[in-house]
Formats: sequence, C-alpha cells, structure tokens
Amino acid sequence: MKAQIRDAAQSSPKRLVIWIIGSLLIHVVCLAFFSAGICGCHFHLIALLFGAPPLIWAAYVTKLAKTKGERFLAVLNLLCAAGWVYIEWEGNVRFVFSH
Repeated sequence: MKAQIRDAAQSSPKRLVIWIIGSLLIHVVCLAFFSAGICGCHFHLIALLFGAPPLIWAAYVTKLAKTKGERFLAVLNLLCAAGWVYIEWEGNVRFVFSH
C-alpha cells in the first residue's frame, strides 16, 4: 500500500495530460484510417491493423496507471477498446463466415 501511495505522489499531472492527448489522437487517427480502408466487399486485414493500437494503448495505460485520474482514463480507454473490438467484428464478421 505504501508503494502505491509513493508511486501516486511521484506521478506528475503533466503525465495525465499527455495520456489524455495521446488517447484522443490514437482513437481519432485510427478511426479515420480504419473507415477509409474498408470498401465493404471483402475482409480487410488493414482494418484489424488500425484497430490494434487502441487495444495496445488501453493495456499500456491500464498497466501503468497510478493516480485516480489515470485509472479513470484507463477505464475509458478500455471501454473505447471494447468499442473497437465491436466495430472490427461487425465490419468483418460477414466475410469471415461466408467463405
């Protein structure tokens, strides 16, 4: 418990701001490229590649979160990552089972 308090005290507010900006950039950029690479006629591996960074970022933020604000951001990233899994599944499921 003392180690967790010490880690939280050493965490800077600047880190949370960087994580918020990073989270927004990752999700917005990946969403833009994800939708641009799909034509709707077949399975697209590129869609899965642009869906991976939000999942990796969510795991990273969750693993390294120290303060309440960082943990809250981690939960938001996990929810967005779950949304990415849903979007990827819905966008490609008809092509996975059709062949």
